[in-house]
Amino acid sequence: MDGGALGVALEPKADGETEAARRSRLKVHYAAKAAREKELKLERARQFAAGELAIEDLRYQELQEQCKLHGVPGKTLAARTAPELISLLRGAMGEAQPEVAPAASLVVEDVGLCTACDNDGLFATAEFWREEAERKHPGNAHLRDLFQAAWLPQLLGAPGSGRLWRGRRRALFKELTEAYAVLLRVQAAAASAGCDADGRGVVVFDCCSGKGLATLLMSVALPAATLVGLDKMDAGQMDLSHLRGRENVRFHALDIFSDDFGALLAREARGAQMACMVGTHLCGALSPRLLEVGLLGLLGV
Repeated sequence: MDGGALGVALEPKADGETEAARRSRLKVHYAAKAAREKELKLERARQFAAGELAIEDLRYQELQEQCKLHGVPGKTLAARTAPELISLLRGAMGEAQPEVAPAASLVVEDVGLCTACDNDGLFATAEFWREEAERKHPGNAHLRDLFQAAWLPQLLGAPGSGRLWRGRRRALFKELTEAYAVLLRVQAAAASAGCDADGRGVVVFDCCSGKGLATLLMSVALPAATLVGLDKMDAGQMDLSHLRGRENVRFHALDIFSDDFGALLAREARGAQMACMVGTHLCGALSPRLLEVGLLGLLGV
C-alpha cells in the first residue's frame, strides 16, 4: 500500500516539528475526519428519508456496517462491490457460500442475500441481535429472553418491518425492553384466565400504540390473539406498513378521550375470553383515563 492510501499517517515530520506536535496534528486531522464521516452519515440518512437516496445505496452502506460488526477490517471494504461484501460477510459469519463473481454495477437484488441482510437489506439474524444485546446491555434480562425466543425470526422477518431495526440502537433496545415487559404481563393475565399459550381467545388493546413495535411483537408472540392498535395519529401520519400484513392486527385512529372509545372497546372485545388494555407511553392524563375505562367495565368481559 502506498503512502497516499494512508493519508497523513505516513507524512514525515515537517522541518522543526517535534514528535509531540506531529501527533497533535494527526489527532486534529482524524478528529476532523470523524466529524466529516458523521455529517455524511446523517446527510445520507436524511436523503434516504426524503427519498433522495436509492435503497441500493443504503443497502450497500448497511452491508459495509455488517462486515465491520462481524470483524472484517474496514480498510478492506473500500471499492468492494455488493456481491464481494456479501461474500466477506458470509465468511466472517462462518457460513458456507458459493463463489460470487464480482459485479460491474451495484444491484443488490440480483444477489442472493445472506441471512444477515434479509428483511429489506437489514440485519435480520437472531444471533446478531443476541450479540448486540449482550455487548451493550449484558444485565438486561428482558432483551436476553426476547432474543432467545423461538418466535424471534418471525419478528425480525415480518414484512415491512425492516426500517424498525434501523436508527439508534439505544432507543430500539429501550422500546423492545418495554414491549417485552408488556408481553410478559399479557401472557401472565391470559394464563390466569385459562387461555391457550398462543393467545387464542385474547384481545389486547395497545393504547397510544405509536408506530406499533409492541403491537407487532405481541402479534408474533401470540399468533392466535387479536391485537388492536389505537392512536390518535392515523396511518397517513405514521408508517404502519409493518402491521398491514399481520392477520391478527387491527388499527384504529382514535383518541382514547373520544366518546367513541368505550363503544369501540366493547365491539372489538365481544366474544373474547380475555380482553385487556396496555400502554407503554401513557404520560399525563392517559394512565388515569385507561384506569377509568377499566373500572367502568367498558370492555364487557
